[in-house]
Amino acid sequence: MPESSDASVVKIAVQMDGKQPILTEFDLRLPLHKHVLDLANSWGLADSTQYALKFTDNAERYITEKNKLEVRNGSVLYMDVSPARASAAIVQQLGRQSPDILAAEGLETLCRLSTDPTFAAEFVCEQGLQLLVAGIEHGRFVDAALANALTSFLELMEHGIVLWDSVEPSLVSRVASEVNRLAAEHAPSRAADRTSRISERCSQIDLQTPPNRLSVHSQKTLRAALAILESVIVNVPERHELIGDEIEMSRLVTHLQRSDATVQQNALALINALFARADGERKGEYTTMLNSKGFRNVIQTYVINLKGGNDLGEELAHQLYVLQTLNLNLLETRMRTPVRPEDSDVLDKIKELRKLALDDETKGSTNRKPGSFAKDYQQLGFQDGINPANDFGATPPGVLALDCMLYLARWQRELYTRLVLENSCGSDHECPFGRTSIRLAALLCDILKVGVPPSDEGNTFYPMFFTQDRPFEEFFCICINLLNKTWKEMRATAEDFDKVMSVVREQITRALHGGQKLADGGGGKHEPQSRPDPPATLEAFRNRLNTYLTYSQINAIWQQEQNTKEEWESQARPIVELREQITPEMLELIQKQRLIYMVEGTRFTKYTARGQRVKDKFWMVRLSPNHKVLHYGDCSELATPTLDELTNKLAVHEVRALVTGRDCPHMKDSKGKKSTFQLAFSLLYESPEGGSLDFVAPDGKTFDYWTDGINALLGKKMSSEEARRDLDMLLAMEIKLRLLDTDGLEIPQEPPPIPPDPPNYDFCCD
Repeated sequence: MPESSDASVVKIAVQMDGKQPILTEFDLRLPLHKHVLDLANSWGLADSTQYALKFTDNAERYITEKNKLEVRNGSVLYMDVSPARASAAIVQQLGRQSPDILAAEGLETLCRLSTDPTFAAEFVCEQGLQLLVAGIEHGRFVDAALANALTSFLELMEHGIVLWDSVEPSLVSRVASEVNRLAAEHAPSRAADRTSRISERCSQIDLQTPPNRLSVHSQKTLRAALAILESVIVNVPERHELIGDEIEMSRLVTHLQRSDATVQQNALALINALFARADGERKGEYTTMLNSKGFRNVIQTYVINLKGGNDLGEELAHQLYVLQTLNLNLLETRMRTPVRPEDSDVLDKIKELRKLALDDETKGSTNRKPGSFAKDYQQLGFQDGINPANDFGATPPGVLALDCMLYLARWQRELYTRLVLENSCGSDHECPFGRTSIRLAALLCDILKVGVPPSDEGNTFYPMFFTQDRPFEEFFCICINLLNKTWKEMRATAEDFDKVMSVVREQITRALHGGQKLADGGGGKHEPQSRPDPPATLEAFRNRLNTYLTYSQINAIWQQEQNTKEEWESQARPIVELREQITPEMLELIQKQRLIYMVEGTRFTKYTARGQRVKDKFWMVRLSPNHKVLHYGDCSELATPTLDELTNKLAVHEVRALVTGRDCPHMKDSKGKKSTFQLAFSLLYESPEGGSLDFVAPDGKTFDYWTDGINALLGKKMSSEEARRDLDMLLAMEIKLRLLDTDGLEIPQEPPPIPPDPPNYDFCCD
């Protein structure tokens, strides 16, 4: 066969069971069926329409007109029965009256092929999905057959060919029964009265006796069953009541104690889905269960500590983040409830605060008039001595601030009394307890994002909050002591209130994230998959604050930032002109850095065409070293594929536009979180169908880097916030370097005037 230098013709090998492999050329411009016909003729196969080509990678993927460009020089392909023929054979096997070996083999084949979209479309068209569902509902499949059936159903539904709305309650009940069955040997029996037994079930969570080890088939069944139920709730929210009736939360807690990470993350995802959508009495039941000591011990022992915080997979960390966010958001009602001065309950709590702090000083004064307590309330740090409830003002933090203050007074009375009495001597440097507590409660709500729904990309959780019955209140107690300590170190007065709160915010934020600032996502080398190192316990958080993040250390950082700010914000004309002169050089540096970043590549989470996040599915995108082609393809969570392994390509010159946010094709119909579409961007390229390459960045920094790089490739201005910050930083550093020789000299606002020419130049010698 003559050699061809045409890039559209590649040399491949094709295998088929029972046949001699063939070495041939594959012309990417020709219709696929012509290649199949030629191969069929070479092997003497009668009807070429009954066959199709497959890739020989790990996934069972048919080659179609859409993906045939992935075939490369040296590829080894496989000739197999066509999707239509495979679907018809499996449907025939499933249609038998009673389950037998053939049906079991058909389900095993179906489980392998269901991940392929071409096969899935054929199988659904052949009414195979209805047969599969009927077999599951009627209990025809057991053991390995049931595991394959549920896994196949889940894969087929994730293609989006059939909507989740079509899933019948009977199937949901059957799948839920499998989850219950596999938990029954370890979980307490169901009670007729769910509410009356909730406390008992919480105490029955057994940490010493983990569930019996599941067989391989049961484990596969449980993975799929949990994922199916979670998908039903996410896509058809009204079905949460049906699933809540079928499965008790305690059964799901049992599955959290399994050793399989996928079972754990699927169980946790289902718990979160039920918890997020529950209301009324059931919401209260779930809240009690998920805040019980038994449940928190399960999370600590079997999920966090057993695997180690840094070894958790991306999806499991995300589910822990969602669970913690949902728990913290239970405080939203209290946070948004205003403190009403006429509310008798509020007044009683404020009186209790006064009594617990100043009881010894006011003994024997029980007959004092209400107005005579004004001095006491001012000692407590309130501004309004007549009715301190007026100090709380607008929400947030609402009555949550009062709850935290009362919790401190009741459960850490020694600390509370010390904070009040130390600051009631009339000094100018007193830290007013009441006023600072209200501001601190609002600050903590902001730092922990209380009331903000969990984002699709979030994965930062704080293990220390799983160690306490009242984590927010305990967190408040540590932070109010920190605030008082920082206030005294700064020798602050009332005029310094905002500055003190800024320092405290910096201390808390850095302590929560292992010394890294929440605002910049950790700084340093950009690693999208890395997570901060939060303290494991509240005591570790306290030690981190006291040891590494004192006011003097924070002040040193601030002083450095202030010096830098003063330098590059200088408005002296020579500095302004120098900045304008070197700006093009700095922009070129930023552009080079962005392109290098794209060449190194980024791993993105997969999203559907409707903007829904696909669990445990990732893809990698890299720019070629010559900056002319984008290479992309599927990958695992921890893999970093090379350019050769990324088989899909998009030439930069084919990109006609970059769009972001709601303008992206995969976000137009999305009902997802605001944070999701804010991180979305798409490359629109030239094609008859008007194609696009759609992304959702894992964080804001990745979004800025990629949009900057794409704009640079398209010859457009880099307009991201990250580009602006980098430009400011580089300009400041470059200006400092160029002005080293002027150290100690005062740079004038205007350049000195040029002296007039001399009357003659006689002084100039040869």
